[in-house]
Amino acid sequence: MQSLLITVITMVASVYVLQKRRTGGTKTLPPGSFGWPLMGETYQFLFLKSEHFIQERVKKYSSQIFHTNILGEPTVVLSGPAANKFVSTNETKLLKVWYMKTQRRFFNIPDQKIHAPKQEPASSAPVKILGILRPEGIARYMGNKVESTMHQHFTTHWEGKTEVKVCPLVKAFSLTLASQFFLGIDEPKLATEFEHLYFGIYSAPVNFPGSSYRRALKASSAIRKEIQFLIKEKIEALSKGQVVDDLLAHVVGAEQGGKYVPRIQISNIIMGMMNSSHMPIAITLAFMIKHIGQRPDIYQKIVSGNLR
Repeated sequence: MQSLLITVITMVASVYVLQKRRTGGTKTLPPGSFGWPLMGETYQFLFLKSEHFIQERVKKYSSQIFHTNILGEPTVVLSGPAANKFVSTNETKLLKVWYMKTQRRFFNIPDQKIHAPKQEPASSAPVKILGILRPEGIARYMGNKVESTMHQHFTTHWEGKTEVKVCPLVKAFSLTLASQFFLGIDEPKLATEFEHLYFGIYSAPVNFPGSSYRRALKASSAIRKEIQFLIKEKIEALSKGQVVDDLLAHVVGAEQGGKYVPRIQISNIIMGMMNSSHMPIAITLAFMIKHIGQRPDIYQKIVSGNLR
């Protein structure tokens, strides 16, 4: 037993040392801890809820930036408005887009090598050529569509009801908008698959039947297959001279104009954009409505239009 215990301790210590070497030590890192060897702080991140995980460490280290290890990836976490602004305004300047191994598998992203921050990641190249993603392009395309979709949604699901279940309704609404903008379809599809994908990204990467990670892998495959089918439809429509004005059609049109983008890459990019614009918006809307309902004074200001 003693020999076995010594062997186990030696193995754990070796893994810990190797992990420290792989992460380059902690001399230039903010405060924090990499947690247990191999596991890191994944357990705390997944089961404490991410906001509690962050709040505890911000308080512990008296810093809104700290290092940790989540899902097998050495990670620096930035928290607060200043950090969000820094991240959103410095992409391709001081920061480089990076994806965890679990995320790369969902979106078929190859292993990434460290390169200069000013070098754009290959996955962003296709969308950089599209004016539709600029504010004026989004306003031109979505202008009246958002208003009409919202009006139809409230008329159908909210008006005249004495009670509504907010979360399912705002999820349906955000998916409808995302489907119209990205795919050009009015009837949203694959709602369950997008929900599995969203929550599977932040689950333990354990691929066995019934796990969130397995469901997310199956969901990403189904979504990719559907987008591939829509790409074929867009190509046929454009070849017939039909006017198709959505993001997917713009990417396909750019490909036909000589700016080649592999179709598998197109489907992965569109899937990633829909994933990041559907569930986060729905969750934000649900909590916003919840908190407004708890503050009648704020509700009356919104109704009267007097938010000062």
